[in-house]
Amino acid sequence: MLLNGLDTLGVERDTALEVIEAVAMDSVPPIRRKAYEYLIALEGDSAETPEIAKALALPTNTVRRALEDLTAYALIQRFGQGQGKSDLWQVRP
Repeated sequence: MLLNGLDTLGVERDTALEVIEAVAMDSVPPIRRKAYEYLIALEGDSAETPEIAKALALPTNTVRRALEDLTAYALIQRFGQGQGKSDLWQVRP
């Protein structure tokens, strides 16, 4: 609906899509957004849960929950490494 409104106002499509992206990202809870942006910055590489938690200066369990939420939205993917090992996380292509 936001795109329709911006189209009605005559906003160029590229600008409209930038506005929509900004609105969408601004509505994401802060921890989830930081975790997602961290993974995006890796440019296709993956990171383990403790590494992400350390980079965000947050507890590992808190970061894991945010990463699980991002996985539920199909924005990232989780790669289990087996019993007793940290999961790997990566942005979906």
